[in-house]
Amino acid sequence: MLDEKLAESAACFLERSCQQDSLVIPTEEALPKLFVQLKKRGLVLGVVTSDNYAPTLHALEKLGLCSFFSAIYSADRLQRPKPDPEAAQQFCEKYHLPPQQVAMVGDSVNDMRFAQNSGVLGIFYRPRGEEKLPDGAQWQIRSLQELLTLV
Repeated sequence: MLDEKLAESAACFLERSCQQDSLVIPTEEALPKLFVQLKKRGLVLGVVTSDNYAPTLHALEKLGLCSFFSAIYSADRLQRPKPDPEAAQQFCEKYHLPPQQVAMVGDSVNDMRFAQNSGVLGIFYRPRGEEKLPDGAQWQIRSLQELLTLV
């Protein structure tokens, strides 16, 4: 009975959080244009998030970015969420890519731990910049537009 109530509460929370469009705020302007350029360069793009699938999909749709991603790995759809390398391993296997040809662009220490654990390049996104990169980060960018100079 308690498990049913918890599941019902969680479902209600997810539904309501997806209805809050005001919570979906782009980190930078012109994100769809950036993703068009990245896709034109032949990149296979994926999302690995500690969030659940429904709010992630909702946010990507509201930002106009959903169609750019070939794969979405969310905490509720993985047996071992990040920083465990499970999502990277699945992504590399599915798209026949060695980890050395994959990068994780992230804004948290956990993202960089994921990159390190997965053997992929860690690109730390920090608009204000940081003096010291977290473990797992090889590069730092202050704007997502900088990705175009890296690929």
